[in-house]
Amino acid sequence: PWSFLIFEFSDGLTTAKFELLKLCDSAFMREFDWSVVVLLLLVAAVIFLASQVTKKPPEGPKEKIEILQQIEEQETDLKYWHVIIFVLIASIMLVLAFLFTDVLLQIFTIGLSITGVTLFGIYICQFIVFILGKFNDPFPNLYSKILWKEVTILEIISYLLSSALVVAWLITRNWVMNNIIGVLYVFCFLRTIKINSLLVSTVLLSLLFFYDIFWVFYSERVFGSNVMLTVAIKFDLPIKLLMPHFRELPTSQCMLIGLGDLVIPGFVIAFAYSLITVLKTKIYYAMSI
Repeated sequence: PWSFLIFEFSDGLTTAKFELLKLCDSAFMREFDWSVVVLLLLVAAVIFLASQVTKKPPEGPKEKIEILQQIEEQETDLKYWHVIIFVLIASIMLVLAFLFTDVLLQIFTIGLSITGVTLFGIYICQFIVFILGKFNDPFPNLYSKILWKEVTILEIISYLLSSALVVAWLITRNWVMNNIIGVLYVFCFLRTIKINSLLVSTVLLSLLFFYDIFWVFYSERVFGSNVMLTVAIKFDLPIKLLMPHFRELPTSQCMLIGLGDLVIPGFVIAFAYSLITVLKTKIYYAMSI
């Protein structure tokens, strides 16, 4: 991906030159900046909102109910053995990404783009349904099925919007597009994967505690370089949220935080939030936040 572009135009007598610097070029290291405060506030807001996604019986036309049920059908309860397998696979993929950066970067770019268009189409569709529902569905024809009576007009609009978002990110690699896609992935994970057991959440946080300690602080002793930091910097993908430094704009230096640091706490907070209706108390939810 590009990081610096220069455009020159000349008519033989005069020359015009334009320089374009890419913000948040992941090839640059970062130092402390107040942008980290803004980034952390963004992270807190995303986790708070995503963890409060609750199940509500869908209402309205049959086509609208089918749209909302697409996500309900994808939900998965996380078991403790899922957590163990997840940590092992995450470690293996981290090593492979460190050793074969260029190859896996291309594969992940293609994979994230394809899955992104599909997932974001569903969630954009649900978001539009939610917004329109607040206004008593002023456009009922959006739920009408066309294209062999299998796809609704609303679904076509949603997938066009999701495709435009992914293509815009692929072309520009803009940090704002990156963050939008990253936040959507966080919502997807927290909406489709649920923790319904204190044992599972304990095992998850315990394993990932040691996972982070090793790959961030001790991997350099084994691999000669900080594996986690190297992968995070070199992989210019929406697997992290970015925030440009404020001190020297325009700059290519940014603060970043991986999506895992949003998703994992989000799982636990969402679990604590679900206990409110069961235990009739918000104490566990407040403590988890």
